[in-house]
Amino acid sequence: MQPLGSLEASIMHVLWSSPSARSVADVVESLEPTHPVAYTTVMTVLERLREKQLVERTKSGRAFLYLASMTGEEYISGRLDDALNEASDRTAALARFAGTLSESEAIALRRALDEST
Repeated sequence: MQPLGSLEASIMHVLWSSPSARSVADVVESLEPTHPVAYTTVMTVLERLREKQLVERTKSGRAFLYLASMTGEEYISGRLDDALNEASDRTAALARFAGTLSESEAIALRRALDEST
């Protein structure tokens, strides 16, 4: 799973936080306060995200609506799996990562592991 650029990440956060599909204009408006960007730029980035299969689009009248094809957590999980696949020793990399977790994160991870087995 490819890493996201700054604008891609900002757009994905807009889509991840939305309960329904959003138009390009909606995304531009959501980005305005922190990341002013041109309509055509957002349209281009949304199409690139669609090509990466991170976004789905549907036609609504003359416009397209965009929806994240996975949750933010699913995306991050995929990135973590990719990172582990790059390690020469997955177990050592996991152990090292586990050592960086806070106590509450470690508890949550233990709980998730217990539920997955």
